[in-house]
Amino acid sequence: TSSCVVVSPDGEVERLPSKVTTIVRKGHLIVNETSGGGGWGAARRRDPKSVQHDVVEGLVSVERAREHYGVALHPSSMAIDEDETRRLREGV
Repeated sequence: TSSCVVVSPDGEVERLPSKVTTIVRKGHLIVNETSGGGGWGAARRRDPKSVQHDVVEGLVSVERAREHYGVALHPSSMAIDEDETRRLREGV
């Protein structure tokens, strides 16, 4: 879901409705967060090294990599577990 807020210099946050006309005072910020895109192609066909990179960068969790992308990573080293990844992707 998306959200829009106005943040005052002292940190006070005012949530705005989805459709609004407002005045933003000097020193205040508008923060608009939108939902992410749906991606392209089947998640389980994505290159495991690309998924691994996203996990290392903090964009995807180890759990999400396994559940959604079918990529198993060793939590301590972030190395791809090739056998487990193959098994996950074959649906065994």
